[in-house]
Amino acid sequence: MNTILALDSSTEACSVALQSGGSVLSRFEVAPRRHAELLLPMVEGLLEEAGISLMDLDALVYGRGPGAFTGIRIAVSVAQGLAFGAGVPTLGVSALRAMAQGAAEEADRAGAPADRVLVALDARMGEIYTGAFERDESGLMQPVGEERVLPPADLQLPDVWQAKSVLAIGNGWQVYKDSLALPSEPGLTRESAQRFPDAAWMIRLAKPLLDAGQAEPAEQARPVYLRDQVAKKAVKKPQQ
Repeated sequence: MNTILALDSSTEACSVALQSGGSVLSRFEVAPRRHAELLLPMVEGLLEEAGISLMDLDALVYGRGPGAFTGIRIAVSVAQGLAFGAGVPTLGVSALRAMAQGAAEEADRAGAPADRVLVALDARMGEIYTGAFERDESGLMQPVGEERVLPPADLQLPDVWQAKSVLAIGNGWQVYKDSLALPSEPGLTRESAQRFPDAAWMIRLAKPLLDAGQAEPAEQARPVYLRDQVAKKAVKKPQQ
C-alpha cells in the first residue's frame, strides 16, 4: 500500500489527506483566502497523527486546477517545496475530476448511482470551468473529452451522453442558473448541495497513475489554469 499525501486549495476549500497503513486521514475546511495559512499546519497534523515523516511518503499529490489562480499556485508551490525537501515525486490531479469522483461515490452510498458527471465550476469573468466524466470498470471517473473554460451558454453534453442520465455538480450551476440551457435536458439531475474538490478523492484517483509510473520530480509540478490570461498589467514605458 502506497503512502501518499495529497493537498488541494484550488477553490474556497482547503484540504489535505494522507493514505498510510491502509487508512486515509483527512482535513477539510472551507476557508476563503486562508489557504496559505492552513495548508502546512494541516499537513503537519496528519503526519503527526499517522506517526510518519515526509520522507516516508511514496508520492505527494496536489490539486493542479482548474480553479482560483492564487489557490492553485499555493498548492503547487507547497507541494513542490515539501516534495523537493523530502526527495519524493509529485503528481497533479484535476480538481474537476476529484469533484466528479466524490459526487459519484457519495451517490452510490445514497443508493442513486451516478455513472456520468458534468462539472461546472464558476471561473469568474462570466465563464465556467467544465469537464465531463464517466465511470470506468474500476469505479474511477475518467474524462470524456477535454476540460475547458467557456461561457455558460456554450456548455453542451457530450454527444455520447444524449438521452442518458447525468449528474450535474459544481457552483457554476447556481451562479449561472439563468444562462445555462442544460437544466432542461432530459436525464440531467442538478445537485443542489455545494461541492468542492477534496484531497481525499485525489488520493483515490492518483493510485493507478502512480502504479503506472506517471509521478514526476518535484521541479516538474505545474498548475493547469485553462485560462491563459486573467488580467494584463499596464507596462510603463521608460521616458525618453
